Amino acid sequence: MVYGIIAHHFERNVWPCAPSYFEFCLDVSHVSRDDAGQPYIALPFSDGVRRLQVHLSGDYRSPVRWLTHGADVIFGRAYYAWSHSREPDDAKKKAEAVQLLLERMNRAATASGSLLLVVFLPTKYYGPPAALPGIIDKVGNGIRYVDLTPAFVRNRREGGPNPYIVGDGHPGVAGHALIAAEIAKYAQREGLRSADGASGAPKRSR
Repeated sequence: MVYGIIAHHFERNVWPCAPSYFEFCLDVSHVSRDDAGQPYIALPFSDGVRRLQVHLSGDYRSPVRWLTHGADVIFGRAYYAWSHSREPDDAKKKAEAVQLLLERMNRAATASGSLLLVVFLPTKYYGPPAALPGIIDKVGNGIRYVDLTPAFVRNRREGGPNPYIVGDGHPGVAGHALIAAEIAKYAQREGLRSADGASGAPKRSR
């Protein structure tokens, strides 16, 4: 089981309102805190489509729909600001949220007879948050971790194709090819897959 993580997930994991390319964010599950201050996974405040989102139909012929869309945007902007105001200032709490989620994912992977491989994907060549390797160590129990920042930097130094979508920041075709190649090399090197693609006996060390 492969989980790609970016640095911004440390913030996104605690946001009840996920960013989108629309004028508003979307309700999502997120890590919150109970009355005792302990982290837990909270459900979305709605079914994830709280807002009317009439504009998604592309039908603006009715003045009523224009007004509805305007109210939708106003509410969405206010909700986005409110949800982000709830973001913990303490970096430790964000790290605890990441650890909670990785522990859950690792248990699910183990229960299915798999290993969890956490792959850090650099944004604009920036490396992982300093806390991430320590979180991986705390989770333990067979979890694997590989940082692809060196591979991205090496690709740039050697004049390889731009791995990012220009003006967007997400990996493009070349970026996904680089990510897949590095994961395959890691799996082969660590004995997670044999040369013919069959499952291999995993090594204990990361």
